[in-house]
Amino acid sequence: MKIAFTCTYSYPSASGVWNYVYNIAKELIKQGHEVHVFSSNRIAGTNKTSSREEVYEGIYLHRFPVRFKVSENYMLWNPYKAILKIKPDVIHCNTYRHLESIYALRAAEKLKVPSFLTTHAPFVEAIVRGKTKSSLANLFDKIYGKKQLRQFTKVIAIANWELPYLKKLTTKEIEVIHPGIDAEFLKIKIKQRPIKKVLFMGRVAPVKNVTMIGEIAVKCPELNFKIYGPVDEWYNIQHTMTKNVEIINKRYTKAEEIKELNNAEVFILSSKREGIPLALSEAMAAGKIVLSSRTQGGTELIQDKKNGFLFTTANEAVQILKYCEKNWKSLNKVQQTARTGVQKDTWKAIAKKLEKQYKKTLPQPF
Repeated sequence: MKIAFTCTYSYPSASGVWNYVYNIAKELIKQGHEVHVFSSNRIAGTNKTSSREEVYEGIYLHRFPVRFKVSENYMLWNPYKAILKIKPDVIHCNTYRHLESIYALRAAEKLKVPSFLTTHAPFVEAIVRGKTKSSLANLFDKIYGKKQLRQFTKVIAIANWELPYLKKLTTKEIEVIHPGIDAEFLKIKIKQRPIKKVLFMGRVAPVKNVTMIGEIAVKCPELNFKIYGPVDEWYNIQHTMTKNVEIINKRYTKAEEIKELNNAEVFILSSKREGIPLALSEAMAAGKIVLSSRTQGGTELIQDKKNGFLFTTANEAVQILKYCEKNWKSLNKVQQTARTGVQKDTWKAIAKKLEKQYKKTLPQPF
């Protein structure tokens, strides 16, 4: 089967949606499928661009110049002719409302092939997105959103919390498939030891609100904090951090992530919003003590005090860390429950679900 994905960014960008596509693509390639990814040529968090064509770990990457840009994740680029040229058997778009999906749907209609959409939780509160961008999103929903959702053969949400929003836009049956975790994280030994190291890993962008970690660190001088991941070029966080915070500004490999998780007792996520946070899922799979801000994605994954801890303010996070420092010997059940909750959602299992869905929509011999 020849499968075409669209997403805003591709390698070498640090992006949750690209991470989703990349991991599924790798599993589909193992099953003998040919995978093409169509994206913009922008590198997330920078003003740099990538080459037009590239093969990366067996994935055919096709990148396109941006015609105009509304925000970091919302821009216009046109993959229509390139999709027609490769003649995929299935087209799978990623992120609802993104303009490249309009061209991808036209290509699917022209080629008479099924089209899939994974929504990636773009339903953001106005206080986070801003009034202007929220107005544009609402306008898209009103004018085009309902029609577009009807056009897709299958719509997939990454989170249950998306469903009320989607049900206002479509009567189509929506399947929820959480983003996955690499099975390697499940092999990390769950350890009980005194709390000394607190870790954040992921792209360091304003939405991740890592300046709050600086606030927390000031009030926990006995702990060592590490922020590890590529920092957006225009996001200055160094001046907000205290001496017990280490910042590692670089992309990391899976092996490096596993090493860092092995070395830390606590994983913290301070985001303003999350769909289903991949780094948090991976930390849970690793059996870490996990703390998350009360985002919609964080609260879908974490049941407070059962498989992790939720906080709203820096002071609340400080109190949780103090509690964990005093009670680390009794947190084994919390850590085990965190792993159990995500262990079935491996990338291999998710790719198999998607492969099954693709085959249902295709004529034989697939």
